[in-house]
Amino acid sequence: MSELFSMPWMKVYQAIWNENSELSQSLAKIDFSTIVAYGMLKEAQPRSIMEVKSGQIIRVTPFEQQILLQWDIRSDEKYWQQWFANPPGMMTLGMAVATGKLRFVLGNYEQMLKNPTLAGAFMRMFAIMAQVERAM
Repeated sequence: MSELFSMPWMKVYQAIWNENSELSQSLAKIDFSTIVAYGMLKEAQPRSIMEVKSGQIIRVTPFEQQILLQWDIRSDEKYWQQWFANPPGMMTLGMAVATGKLRFVLGNYEQMLKNPTLAGAFMRMFAIMAQVERAM
């Protein structure tokens, strides 16, 4: 199994995300483009970055400081793994944010929740990550 958010892991994530037409098409309809970093709470820097353009992941890279991030999402590996085993609902994610198990170093979680398309995509992200874990 590859290390969580390593480049092999992220390449599989990219492929599964882009194949998920429900996710990518819903984000394309709102012309969603962003740069998201993923990592661990206790690590100084995120492990990897994905760039999304019109709903499709167009690039995954190791973290680079010169890239301007819009989202930086962190948790401990044990919580990431729990959510991969059982993708969380909105209540679980809300509690995770409130208790610090899931942290948005950058990005506005509350604003994201106000947009049904983004909130739905955020929920599907965990299901896709679970698929990556099974594929690895």
